[in-house]
Amino acid sequence: MDFKQLDTFLAVARTGSFSKAAERLFLTQPSVSSHIAQLEEELGTPLFERNNRRTDLTVAGRIFYASALEMVNQRDSTLLKLRDYRGKIDGMIEIGASNIPDQYLLPRYVMSFHRLYPGVTYQLHHMSSREVEEALLQGAIDLGMVGIEPTQPQLARHKIAEDELVAITPAIPPFTEMSDIGIDELLRHDLLLRRDGSASRQVFEQALKKSGLNAAYRPRAYLENNDLIMLYVQQG
Repeated sequence: MDFKQLDTFLAVARTGSFSKAAERLFLTQPSVSSHIAQLEEELGTPLFERNNRRTDLTVAGRIFYASALEMVNQRDSTLLKLRDYRGKIDGMIEIGASNIPDQYLLPRYVMSFHRLYPGVTYQLHHMSSREVEEALLQGAIDLGMVGIEPTQPQLARHKIAEDELVAITPAIPPFTEMSDIGIDELLRHDLLLRRDGSASRQVFEQALKKSGLNAAYRPRAYLENNDLIMLYVQQG
């Protein structure tokens, strides 16, 4: 068993595909298949169930996944310490970010980090806050940026910014006469919100529950991102 096999195994497990794993690792698909076959032979058990749509882990594969991830993480941690000692940081960082951090925060942070460590490359993934947490727990990404406190106690969190939620409306009466709007009044109008898993939607729904107004909560539509919401609001 070597680290090439472990890296290949984790890539196939994360992508659910031999071809996608080959693209991520810059290998040919036969090389990926060979690494997995050698690993399965050494372990004496199949690690993947192959079908036409997706490649899934077997029960043995799920058991081995945690051990493989631990070994690879230990290797990466050791290499990072040695590179830091030599004054050289390079390699790939996998980052997952939810909508707002992905659009408005991550580009600035990546650029600042790039100036310090130009040898580092990045794989950036757009996800919901919930998906970022799941990806971190599965070891599919190294770092996540979300708009709400993580719910999983296994995850360390560091606050880096603050923002606030505001209501936006079409520029028509009665909204043009308002400087602000109460939640009870807001709920009498058609609401457009982010899709399930969004941190901003979760914060809004928590505020409704705290106010005891969640029973009157009837959104008209759920959209993928804030830019789409603004476009729909502009249309009235």
